[in-house]
Amino acid sequence: MSLYIIRVNLKEIVLQLINMKNLIISIILIQPFVSLAQENIDPEVQENNEHKCAVVITSRINDNQDPYQYALDRVRMCKKGDILSLNSFLDSLTTKVYFNDLMRGFCDFEKQIITDVNKDSSSLSCVHVGKERPRRNLKIP
Repeated sequence: MSLYIIRVNLKEIVLQLINMKNLIISIILIQPFVSLAQENIDPEVQENNEHKCAVVITSRINDNQDPYQYALDRVRMCKKGDILSLNSFLDSLTTKVYFNDLMRGFCDFEKQIITDVNKDSSSLSCVHVGKERPRRNLKIP
């Protein structure tokens, strides 16, 4: 009786090992095709995200022009899908206002937005939305 149980258990173990071997081989053979398909899902989007549009906001570079207007002009030259990289060397309160306005106007909210505001230098990175969003005209009473 015990020999029969051992034989049945051994047979089940061998069958499970064969099934696992087939599963592992299938995964090894299919994995490269899945990876290749993921890389080629949308090459246009992947290609656009490799472009970087860098803007520096500082009062030293912009002799005759307002630093914010200079940044706006530069950001407007960027294209949809570009990675916006803004660096500011202005005081942190002014930078927060500028970054907030630039995020509302140009950053894609469905993608990651990274900000780091310090007293010495600050940065904002996001994906360009393409067309600038309309600005709100707030009337102060």
